[in-house]
Amino acid sequence: MALTSPPHGLRLQELGDRMLVHFRPRRSGVGGLGVWLTLWTLAGVSTINLVVAGKGPTDFFLLWLCGWAIGECAVVAILAWKLFGREVLTISPEALEGRREACFFRTTRHYDVGLVDGDFVAALVPTGEDDQWPRTDYRLELSYSGSTIRVGEGMSESEAQEFASILNERLRPHSWWNDERGSAS
Repeated sequence: MALTSPPHGLRLQELGDRMLVHFRPRRSGVGGLGVWLTLWTLAGVSTINLVVAGKGPTDFFLLWLCGWAIGECAVVAILAWKLFGREVLTISPEALEGRREACFFRTTRHYDVGLVDGDFVAALVPTGEDDQWPRTDYRLELSYSGSTIRVGEGMSESEAQEFASILNERLRPHSWWNDERGSAS
């Protein structure tokens, strides 16, 4: 049963004792990366043609093509993530699972609920060195065994706070004998 489905692709879903939260990556910068990739690909194809024709400093061109291939793969991976990627957070009574996938690439991380040090909190995404303008989107953060789990960039502050509240309730459900202040009877 889907509980909510905002327009940018965030979705919260309950499946028995598990809860799944689907996040979509931000799509900003796709146009610029597409133009860059097109020009970069043309430069690589031109260089390959020069090497095949035996023109110019072949050793330098071969070395340059190694860097070209790395750049080509990196930008294709970034575009695949921005266009087709998704992040899924699964919460069950025993474990948390964070999965990122784009096309046929997938990484999964498993976390033991017993090692969670705190609650989910809404946190402003820090502005990176490559960002032209300050970031205004939020994500969820969770303290886990001395480190921090970060998921779901691209939310508004109210969305992040709403989902943090829902996930905290799922992560640490209140028992019927506890009141809201956490005191036991």
